[in-house]
Formats: sequence, C-alpha cells, structure tokens
Amino acid sequence: MKPPLTAAEVAKVLEIAVPTLNDLVAAKKLRILYRGGRSGRKRFFNAAEVGALHVIGESDVTVKLEDCIVDATVEDGIAFAADAAGEAGAEISLEDCTVIGRVNTRLMRLASNCIFTAPVTAGRRQEGCMRFSFVPEGSITPRRFRCQPDSAHPQVLPHFSSLRYGEPGFCQLRTATPRVIREGASDGGEMGVLHPLLQPQRETNLRIRLDEYLRFGLRAGLIYAT
Repeated sequence: MKPPLTAAEVAKVLEIAVPTLNDLVAAKKLRILYRGGRSGRKRFFNAAEVGALHVIGESDVTVKLEDCIVDATVEDGIAFAADAAGEAGAEISLEDCTVIGRVNTRLMRLASNCIFTAPVTAGRRQEGCMRFSFVPEGSITPRRFRCQPDSAHPQVLPHFSSLRYGEPGFCQLRTATPRVIREGASDGGEMGVLHPLLQPQRETNLRIRLDEYLRFGLRAGLIYAT
C-alpha cells in the first residue's frame, strides 16, 4: 500500500491552500482517507462550508460531500469543475448539500436530498443517480428519482432567506418555498443542507400537540424567530 498523501499533495489536488486544508481537518470538517491503489483516492467533506472546488477530472479522485454548502458566491458561477473555465471535474457524490453555482463533473455518482441553484452537467449519464433533489432546468444528469421540478410541478423554485455567507439565514429555505421542496427529501424533510434539522417534521409535531392541548375555541399560529 502506498503511503497516505501529504497535506500539500491533497491541497494541490483540491486547489486549496494548505493552511485552509489543515484548519478543515482540525475542525473535523474534512476527512482524508486513503484506500490504496491508483483508483482508490477519496476526499470527504462533512458539515463544511467551502468555496468553489476545482478537482481535475482525470485525477483518480472521488469527492464526497455530506451536510455541506459549496458556494461559488454567485448563483451561476462555477461551484465544482476541473478548473475555473468549467471543464468537467472529478467524480462526485453529495448528500444533504446545497450547491450555489454550476456543477460540471465527469460522473455524478449520487446526489441525494440536495439543492442545486444552477444547472448540473454530468459527462457519463449511464452511471449514477440523483434522488429527492432540486435540479434546475437545463441540467444534463444521470437518471433521476423524485426530483424537482417534475411534470406535476414544472415551475417550482427554492426561495432562500439569504445566499450571502455570514448572514443568519444563509441557505435557509423560506416558508414561501413550495412544499414539494420543503418536504421533498427522502424522509419528508426539506431538501438541502438543513435537511438534518428535520424542520417540517418538527413543525408538524408541534401543530399536533397544540391542537391536542389548546382550549376549545382557541387557535395557535407559529411565528418564526429566524
């Protein structure tokens, strides 16, 4: 088995600074695993907010993101590709993520419970799957399962409280967002990075309890603090 890659080598592949890489690892937002063999390199981001990722398409690297925000800073910028020009990047898998910007990959292995704000392009459509995700019109993807928009809801769009990093409502879905997105994840939760909060289920449970305990003739409403 080959020795693990150094921080400098990983940073070169991901095109991020070594200090930034070390900070992510120290904060447990990036896990670097090495399985051995030329095709066995994987890079995992977990619960992180990262900028645009440039990963060379033929670099034998697989990028996996869980509970992450990938922010190109503008909705139609390049969020994931091989380079700033937008060439097809490495194989990628995403779960419970919000991606602000375009994605161009040679292989979308999996996208589950995700929101993409701009078109997604996958070079190999015969492999991979996208499920329970919002995939904008104009995307070229592998097979989809219960994604939005669909034939029954062709005009739906996610509405965010903010897409500006640092603001309290960053990537938070507004209540004006259609229910097929706010409750469109695999377990009935919302799509995107805030899916693990299970907000729709919590709201439903609260309404049920309020109806059980309120006195006859009274009605309760929910006022969101943020």
